[in-house]
Amino acid sequence: MIRFFCGVLVCLCAVKPAFASFHEWKIEEIFSSADGSVQYIELHTNVDGQEFLHFRELSSNNHTFIFPKDLLGEDTGGHSFIFATSDFEALPGSITPDYVFDMPGNFFSVHGDTISFAGVDFFTFSDGELPLDGRTALKKDRTTALNSPTNFAGAQGSVTIEDAPLPPWQNPALAVDIDDNGNVEALDVLVLVNAINSGLDELPVPPIAPLTPPPYYDPDGNGFLEALDVLIVVNFLNNQSPGFSLLKPMGLQAGPAAFAAPVPEPGSAVLAACALLALAIGVRPAHKQFGNRSLASPRVAARY
Repeated sequence: MIRFFCGVLVCLCAVKPAFASFHEWKIEEIFSSADGSVQYIELHTNVDGQEFLHFRELSSNNHTFIFPKDLLGEDTGGHSFIFATSDFEALPGSITPDYVFDMPGNFFSVHGDTISFAGVDFFTFSDGELPLDGRTALKKDRTTALNSPTNFAGAQGSVTIEDAPLPPWQNPALAVDIDDNGNVEALDVLVLVNAINSGLDELPVPPIAPLTPPPYYDPDGNGFLEALDVLIVVNFLNNQSPGFSLLKPMGLQAGPAAFAAPVPEPGSAVLAACALLALAIGVRPAHKQFGNRSLASPRVAARY
């Protein structure tokens, strides 16, 4: 009997541990075209035995995808997998996604959303934070880099969307970086407030000197310079935790690249709130009619 239990113990020690599950996957990178029709989400894990995705959910604020099958293989450590919209695979430089969202339209909103994987990992971003230049992806740590989707088989690609131009007054690198200096800070809020209070109305398209970006006056890309644009930057600053590091692509490279930049300056959120108050007090009345849209303070016309 003693020999029997010793044998069992030896077998248990010799068997490779198996922690078959799914909960170690983390959302690593997201990418979207400006209109949201082409999107992918890349998840990554450093743990083996995480292939059991069948019936798990990937969700945004408006959509839920239920994984129809498990991944093929238990050696998941060091691997990624790709979930993408149906238009993604057709792009030059693309790879075969592991899972496809085949409903029309986007899976997550380009104006801010929360993406959840199986209720164990979350990726939240604000309006103006997601790059929409057709080349740059947003990382979980809020850095940006040239997109580099990698599927479970290890194939890596990089796509470019040429036919989706951004509004000329929206920063293509990071929409909330109004002055294009690589930082998001209270100064960006003040730039917008001063522009509104100075009576800036229509922005020329294409830009005509001396009125050319930067500054980029339209973080939400809706064609208007208004108090909402100020709020977008203020909310972005208020949502950043201490130690947040902002990154901006300083010239897109042939391969994945990341460039660090300083953190938002201390007190930026407070100063931004003061700037917003100045906007509320100092903004001039504007009663202009644009088509069927009548604008009044604090919504100041700047349509292009």
